[in-house]
Amino acid sequence: MLLRRMMEHVRTQNWFAVLLDFGIVVVGVFIGMQVSNWNGVNQQRQIEDEIIERLHADFTEIVAWASAGRDYVEGLHAHTGPLVDAGAAGFILPEQEEPLLTAINECYDLLITLKTSATYTEIVSSGQVRLIRNDALRQALAGYQASSDESHTAFQALSQAFMRHIDILDSHAIIAPDVASLPVGSNIVVTGYDWAALDDDPRLPATFRFFHNLRSNEYLFFNGLAEEAQAVLTILEEETALRP
Repeated sequence: MLLRRMMEHVRTQNWFAVLLDFGIVVVGVFIGMQVSNWNGVNQQRQIEDEIIERLHADFTEIVAWASAGRDYVEGLHAHTGPLVDAGAAGFILPEQEEPLLTAINECYDLLITLKTSATYTEIVSSGQVRLIRNDALRQALAGYQASSDESHTAFQALSQAFMRHIDILDSHAIIAPDVASLPVGSNIVVTGYDWAALDDDPRLPATFRFFHNLRSNEYLFFNGLAEEAQAVLTILEEETALRP
């Protein structure tokens, strides 16, 4: 209808009316584009709000996991004293056998695991990470993921060394008759060790030093991830506070 009226004004050479009709068309198109853009931005903000909420839940769990792992490993590290003493001395005294049994049994716990944010993995894969407007948050998220990836690579090699030293302990373990093997990472407690054979094993000092150093590395691993995850969580909490 507007086009027909404009053509009529052109035929009658009513240029003022033509200009007015043209202006109405331009303004209408502009308003339509603005409304469309506003709807698009509003939808993106809603998606960003959902992402922030999910990330907050993820990193609340990650901080709790890393903090608990750090505290637990710190306790295990304190128990490696008898291992260090026996390894440095090169022999095992009878009075060392009981504390050594406890310390050696704890060696079977390999605690290096990774906990990442499923939400972050999803938004990176889908490209929705660009919807996060907070540059500091994007950098903190990327930093945590990079640290997790680096730790995974490093501890793959460490787990191979772990298996070699576990085999050394297994070769001298006295196991209850109904236990066929000692699964790695299990909490099975052996009844004892052939202390004379273990004492004569030239690999003993290196094995005990390995488990002492393992606890140190595990502590640094959990502590580092706990600090990075907490940094992410702090920014997320600030973002959440700004939202209605």
